[in-house]
Amino acid sequence: MTALLELDGVCAGYGGVPVVRGVDLAVQAGQLVALLGPNGAGKTTTLLTVSGLVAPTAGTIRVLGDEVPNRARRAAVGRRARAGLAHVPEDRSLFPGLTVAEHLTLGTGWREGRAAVARGVELFPALDELRDRRAGLLSGGEQQMLAIARALVSHPEVVMVDELSLGLAPRIVADLLAVLRGVADDEGTGFLLVEQHVAMVLDVADHAVVLNRGEVRLSAPAAELRDDAEVLATAYLG
Repeated sequence: MTALLELDGVCAGYGGVPVVRGVDLAVQAGQLVALLGPNGAGKTTTLLTVSGLVAPTAGTIRVLGDEVPNRARRAAVGRRARAGLAHVPEDRSLFPGLTVAEHLTLGTGWREGRAAVARGVELFPALDELRDRRAGLLSGGEQQMLAIARALVSHPEVVMVDELSLGLAPRIVADLLAVLRGVADDEGTGFLLVEQHVAMVLDVADHAVVLNRGEVRLSAPAAELRDDAEVLATAYLG
């Protein structure tokens, strides 16, 4: 089976300083992969490299089986988005002055816009009453719903979410994870999630990859790590 997203020996960094080294991972259709590790492990850099915002210095990235050339950032980002890759960054990248509906319809025509709003509300019913509210006036949980909905309305093949739980109550995090699990199961979408609530994400994930100091320390089925906290702790400590 061809992976939706595959990294093979990927290295990347900033200003000639390596941050991630030799990263291998894959996301299959309908699979939720948790990317775990301590602060500074290279998780965000990995996602930025996959998106094309950071150029890899070595290795190969494949989206839907096709190798994506290491080009200028703008070209790389556009190519990967067209290939079916969506990225929800840590800061959510919302426009404070735009409404919920405007976010969901960005880049669409009138007919497609109506479908996009309907799709967003279907995923997160709480957004229905917030259609005309500006993003800057939403709560943290509402903003994260909107950021994820905006990524999903275009029906991408694979979605990366960086720090889904940042600043959110555990109950909200559980609800968001349940939505992603449902989309993976029902639509075959693949997810790569960077998450600090380790126990919560392992409850819904299929596979987990632990980064430490820029290298993969552990790659195993999530169920195995749920049952062996010592192995997981060792990987975190390097």
